[in-house]
Amino acid sequence: MKKHEHSGGGRTHFVNHKEILESAGIALGETFLDLGCGRGDFSIAASELVWPEGRIYALDSSEESISKLKQNIAKKKITSINAIAADAVKTIPLPAESIDACLMSNVLHGFVANEEFDTVMDNIQKVMKEKGRLIIIEFKTGFSPFGPPQNLRLSIKDIETLFNLLHYAAVKKFKVGLFHYGVVLQK
Repeated sequence: MKKHEHSGGGRTHFVNHKEILESAGIALGETFLDLGCGRGDFSIAASELVWPEGRIYALDSSEESISKLKQNIAKKKITSINAIAADAVKTIPLPAESIDACLMSNVLHGFVANEEFDTVMDNIQKVMKEKGRLIIIEFKTGFSPFGPPQNLRLSIKDIETLFNLLHYAAVKKFKVGLFHYGVVLQK
């Protein structure tokens, strides 16, 4: 069986990354993990919301994406983002219980399709604070001019079922443009 390819690509189809993160409740002083950050659009937006007390960890398995993000944050003189090339399936190289909020934007479907969900969640839970929040952004089921095949897409109900098994509950649902939705989950 061919595995789903984690692309490390951009998320340019979102209109306003900062507004999306505000809808998800990202706030001043939080420690934020952008897991599967791609080129870091959400990480850069988060830096405006959590700074100056907060911190952002932008993690992606694509060395090329992380290199480009590092160049971009250096050019913009952003000091609150730590860009890390790492495979979340293997490890998340952060201190235990250090993350207030973890964003997974357009990556959860790949972890599920590749049967990596349980391993990734074990790694995420190690770095999450006790009352930490997971923010999931995924493609809606149905037609869109881009995104994963229909058979890989997850509905909000699919996400609630997956995370209920880990004792997470949806505390907020929000719209994300024409082709996506967002869910905030908490234990």
